Amino acid sequence: MIVIPNRDATGYELLTTKNVAEDDQHRVRHKGIFDFTVNAGVTHDEDWLVEQLTYQGQNVASIMVGVRYHIDGGNNGDHLTFSVIDKDNILGYGANTILDSFAENFYIFPNEVAEIREHKADLIAGLYIRCHYVNTGASQVRFIGNLLRYLEL
Repeated sequence: MIVIPNRDATGYELLTTKNVAEDDQHRVRHKGIFDFTVNAGVTHDEDWLVEQLTYQGQNVASIMVGVRYHIDGGNNGDHLTFSVIDKDNILGYGANTILDSFAENFYIFPNEVAEIREHKADLIAGLYIRCHYVNTGASQVRFIGNLLRYLEL
């Protein structure tokens, strides 16, 4: 079992349900969205569909706060990029359009727990969040990630 701590190795406080929930205008929704394996020396894309969220029976908008993840294994030199993709052309810019990227070519450290915060990034139902992972080494990697998200009330 993997235990994800509230602080990173340097003592920096990671985002927790408690310290995010102090915002009165939003309701926190955390969700595990990524759990995949990348073989040695391979590049892998994993997509997650942004779902429409509801609060008290009504559709509500949501914003992404960030992604918290754990890398099991990994190689020095491995890196990742998160993107928001319109795979199905719901916005009319063409299928598979990359609308925004964050943590571009973000280098990971083997066996790390990390958090990438992206404040006030609107999430539109029907779009996808993509994790693009480049495995540069000789060992297999397991990536486990959680989406940190607010509902706008």
